[in-house]
Amino acid sequence: MSADYWSVKGIGVNEEDLANEVSGPKVVAALKKLKEAGVFKRAAADVQKSLKALNNTYGEDMDSDDIYDMLDSLGIYTLVELLSDILETSTGTCLFNYLETGYQEGYLFYPAKYQWDMQAKDPVTRGQVEDILAEAIVKITDLSQDEAKTLIKDIDEAGEY
Repeated sequence: MSADYWSVKGIGVNEEDLANEVSGPKVVAALKKLKEAGVFKRAAADVQKSLKALNNTYGEDMDSDDIYDMLDSLGIYTLVELLSDILETSTGTCLFNYLETGYQEGYLFYPAKYQWDMQAKDPVTRGQVEDILAEAIVKITDLSQDEAKTLIKDIDEAGEY
């Protein structure tokens, strides 16, 4: 018999906290930008058709379940995965990790690093990490930059799948 475990240590945001604040129209806008950046593996015309159909179906009245259905139809399974794609596209590098810990559960986080493991592009202060992450959160929620920062926390969690 075997067991799978997960562990997260760093600064980041919890999927559940993010789901309570997400904005359907902003998620659609973020997905369109990702489509333009060529993030999706599917053909751009298929993605555009899916986005248009989803926007027509849900419009302004999307709830979090509708948003998860929309993400799933595009091959993105969680909001933290979406945030990871937004950050990677906007910064040109993958500074943050995401870990799915269950269905629609997970974390997007900047991992704890030793000084000798850091690259020149890595943020040096906690404030820099919060600024980068909050900028991405604002793109899919109706929160201000300061409000988005309230979702960012120290994370030191572990569990079993």
